[in-house]
Amino acid sequence: MIRSIKEDVQKKHEDDGKQSSDSEDSELKKPRLRITGKYSVCKFKIGQIITHRRYSYRGVIYGYDTECKLSEDWIIQMQVDSLPRGRSQPFYHVLVDERYREDMATYVAEENILVADDEVEVEVEVESEADAAVVRHHSIGKYFTGVQQNNHGGRRYIANPELLSQYPEDYSGL
Repeated sequence: MIRSIKEDVQKKHEDDGKQSSDSEDSELKKPRLRITGKYSVCKFKIGQIITHRRYSYRGVIYGYDTECKLSEDWIIQMQVDSLPRGRSQPFYHVLVDERYREDMATYVAEENILVADDEVEVEVEVESEADAAVVRHHSIGKYFTGVQQNNHGGRRYIANPELLSQYPEDYSGL
């Protein structure tokens, strides 16, 4: 049985004999800086609409880590070490479009991400061209306030103030 990412992270804290503390919570909420920080290795940004290279589902990025942060059990179960870049590459938190998979968020290795604007054959039933350009997920409003066109002609979700405070440099150069 596959556990959710949230359950896996909670289990990791229990396995380490830790309870989530205020200092751990504040560490998670510190700004993730690209220009001056370790997050410069992350190729994709929050709000980007992506397509999974292997499974062809669409989604939107709502967070990232510089390397896989989930438990050893999850890494083994998902065969992360068999990927060409393994666990040491950036991993992204993705809300999956409900037209592909219902009520799902995934944790995706950078090598498995394509920008949705890339030419990728993905079949999904849409009502209009505008509908095809957005991701449907019940948690979109928890992280984003809307969608805007970027400088490259694609669309991107606009982070809410809380998410923007965690990823302040992700919206420069739109």
